[in-house]
Amino acid sequence: VTCLCFAGKDTLAIADSAGRTLLWKISDASGIGRTLPATAGVIGSLCRISSNVIAGLSLDGKLLFWDVTSGELLRFIDCPGPDAAAVLPKLNYWKAQNALVWPALDGNLASCLLDDLKTDEHPAHRHRFSAIMVDGDGLITIGPYDRTVLRWHDVDQNTTLCAVSPEGIIDA
Repeated sequence: VTCLCFAGKDTLAIADSAGRTLLWKISDASGIGRTLPATAGVIGSLCRISSNVIAGLSLDGKLLFWDVTSGELLRFIDCPGPDAAAVLPKLNYWKAQNALVWPALDGNLASCLLDDLKTDEHPAHRHRFSAIMVDGDGLITIGPYDRTVLRWHDVDQNTTLCAVSPEGIIDA
């Protein structure tokens, strides 16, 4: 298993290293999941973006969107690839911006605005980073190489430097 997320009240979405993505009803005693169609390689991260839609980020730079009820692949788009060399990527749904965000290559923050499916990359940290979380209306990223904690107010690079860690605290 590479990743999982809740896809509904009693449903998990699960991806594995063989390139399969499954929906599994926890209440189903048979333990048999429903395979979702895919057009990309291994899904490294999954997240729920609405009551009936989940998104997956493939390690080869594709975003996939599935309907949880029907299992249908709604769409897929090319996107900035995740920095999978560091760790499995962490795809986040940033509700305040109606965007998906994830760590991309070279310390950039990648985004996909869900209103128009526009993808972009934004300079974030000096080198790769993997620590990312949605915090209320903002987003927090931590760069272990430049030792900075950034709070993002929007996807247009409006950030606030929250902290610079002492040497050895958040080192790569």
